[in-house]
Amino acid sequence: MAAEASCDVPGRFSFVQIRQWAADTRIDSGRATSTVVVFQHRHWRADNGSGRAVSLRHPPGSHPATDETYPPGTIDGVIGPIALDPAGLSGQIASISPLFLGPSAVLDTIASLTSWRTPDRDARTAILTLLSHTNGLTYHPAVRDRAGRTGAGVSATGDDGAIRGLLILHPSTGEVLTYERAHFTPLRRGHTRTGDVEDYLLFSIHTRTSTTNTP
Repeated sequence: MAAEASCDVPGRFSFVQIRQWAADTRIDSGRATSTVVVFQHRHWRADNGSGRAVSLRHPPGSHPATDETYPPGTIDGVIGPIALDPAGLSGQIASISPLFLGPSAVLDTIASLTSWRTPDRDARTAILTLLSHTNGLTYHPAVRDRAGRTGAGVSATGDDGAIRGLLILHPSTGEVLTYERAHFTPLRRGHTRTGDVEDYLLFSIHTRTSTTNTP
């Protein structure tokens, strides 16, 4: 069972702050080039699917900042908070990523759900229980993220080993700290297979607030 955490506070809106490193691939004259773009996201979400999202981008590009407001029912495809039991959570995940996509899709969907939601203690326990009963996951007892935090890692591969997802959780509270998605190129003879990170989510805040103007 997950321990109590500082995010277990009342409030109408879940508030999540994320730093994201994402690969930005462009094709020019038939040649693909990839650069890393860094985003700072602030997400507010009520249980009815309404809320707000503020994002900053670096390098700025043509859209350095966005500020969007969402009416009820328009944030993602699952209305309501994260389910408080493993069976209900499995149903939410299956509605987003079909189970035949495998365990890597489970990790990907948990990261997506917690990008907009602050799971309370029961929801975090449901996540931990579901992960403990999901076949094909690899447990890593101590993994350090880009903020220097050490947590428990859970990883899985998909697409015949071409994709690996890594979820890092707080060792006592079960809070999602980080999600990394890496792409592995085909193994060539005499070479060691290495992965390129194509998406990295660093969750710095999970809490609840009464309005979309704070914190």
